[in-house]
Amino acid sequence: MKCFLTLILFFSFIMPSMAKAPWATNQLRQNKKTEAYEAELEKIRIYREKLEGDYTILGFVQGQDAFTNKKDAVIHQIRKKAHKMGADAIMEFKCKKMVRSTLQSCEGFAVRLNEIQNIPE
Repeated sequence: MKCFLTLILFFSFIMPSMAKAPWATNQLRQNKKTEAYEAELEKIRIYREKLEGDYTILGFVQGQDAFTNKKDAVIHQIRKKAHKMGADAIMEFKCKKMVRSTLQSCEGFAVRLNEIQNIPE
């Protein structure tokens, strides 16, 4: 009888917590990957003017946000697109307000720097 109660206790309390352990571990790993990805995005520098020196233009990137007039969301969106292209920086970055006061559109060119640039952001 004691053995039977022990088995019931084991399967009702301990097994479910053991089943959740891999899920919790995967969540921690995913959070670390997300933090590393966000750190990589922050390394992409943004320049308002055309760069001097040796660089390769990878493409045109643009983003827009209709819900806020803050540039942070649009800049994050543009950095994601530039990161997918393998860019080190964004040059000729500019923003403009559209018809509505909350609609913003920003654009620039994703570039890969072939030499170190010492230009302030």
